[in-house]
Amino acid sequence: MPSRLMHFQVVAAALAFAFALPGARTEGQATPRVMGVANATAESPSSRLEGSEALDAAVAAALMGATREQFDVPAVEIKLDSTTVEPVSPRDREVSGSGRLSLDAAHRDWLSFQYRVLYDTEAAVASAPRITLGSAGEAEPVARTSPLAKDLVTRARLAILREFAGQPVRLRLERVASADAGRYRHITANGLADFGPGGGALVEIDALYDPASSRWIRIRHEIGASAPNDDLRTSASLARTL
Repeated sequence: MPSRLMHFQVVAAALAFAFALPGARTEGQATPRVMGVANATAESPSSRLEGSEALDAAVAAALMGATREQFDVPAVEIKLDSTTVEPVSPRDREVSGSGRLSLDAAHRDWLSFQYRVLYDTEAAVASAPRITLGSAGEAEPVARTSPLAKDLVTRARLAILREFAGQPVRLRLERVASADAGRYRHITANGLADFGPGGGALVEIDALYDPASSRWIRIRHEIGASAPNDDLRTSASLARTL
């Protein structure tokens, strides 16, 4: 079966997407796939096609919105290479897969990524998109005292402050790494977000940096487990020794 390719472009001024070759899709073995109609016991070919098209459009719209929000560039071009659909409830499906994205039409460097969204078959809407960048080379450690790491701390802390408005936070990165991603550097890091007496949380950072323009294209953070600060510092110390 030929590989399916779903292709759309995200433009800051105007949202538009187009589908090229249809992408490879697999699904979980436990439950038969039902798209568009919840609790259906049988589907006609036309209803299955309509459900598939609705899912494709919803996933495209969700990833379109996510890339527009997360990447500081005027246009993003995305190609989806694979799609897997797994039932998580009679109504909801988890849609995941891999793809490639280009952030500069002039250079046409394609960056690999993994994606995951939640699809509501009744509303035909995809939500909670998650995009994880891949790397073209092995990650190398970056000194926490380097200008790049310090700048990352400053920008990530500001993003956390916006998320937790009114709460003071100190951010300490325990590990920073950089890997080749075409003309960019894929920067990953983890550390501790200290919210003072209320405790803190582990933080994972996934970022993209353009050395040519000395500019951050993307900085995304995820707040992990919450615990008293002493427990978090113990966890961080253990992580450094592994």
